[in-house]
Amino acid sequence: MLPLIVFFAFVVGLLLQHQRQLSVIDTLCSQGSQLPLDQLLAQLVYYLVAGWGLVILIGTFASALLIAIGFIYWFTGFEPFKGKRMVVGGIILFIAMQWLSFNPPWRLILG
Repeated sequence: MLPLIVFFAFVVGLLLQHQRQLSVIDTLCSQGSQLPLDQLLAQLVYYLVAGWGLVILIGTFASALLIAIGFIYWFTGFEPFKGKRMVVGGIILFIAMQWLSFNPPWRLILG
């Protein structure tokens, strides 16, 4: 039951993170600026936001993989102690990735 809950939370988190990333990109890049410097800064912001989304995506997949491998180690009896530590570490990483996706650096800078 717990793996299904973790998987469901993982999928919902990915969908919410993708929606937030698209809204930030649309907001920052749709302001029709005329100056070349403004266009350059808009492109830079676009690539930074896209890169941030990629980092969050990789971290979220890494947490899911860590949790899955931890459950395999734990329930097969291969390395039960290491498996428990991997599951706890994966859950902590997943929570950290979700917090970072809700509170990106530009939100803290821009207010």
